Amino acid sequence: MRASLARSASRHTLVWVLGSFIVVPLLYAVVSGFKTTGDLTTDPVGLPRPGRCRTTRASCRPATSGGRSATA
Repeated sequence: MRASLARSASRHTLVWVLGSFIVVPLLYAVVSGFKTTGDLTTDPVGLPRPGRCRTTRASCRPATSGGRSATA
């Protein structure tokens, strides 16, 4: 009984450690996507400054060429 409990605990620990190696960089990439290059240079690990949603929304709009939408 103790051997199976110890094996189960070690497997859970291994899964959590390996999972964190996958999830942490993904979260960092998502958070960094809301930062400017200057923000990344001065504070690479910190949270982005508030008010960045406007620029993010603008960058997600469809591109226009000559006053017409590129998707039309």
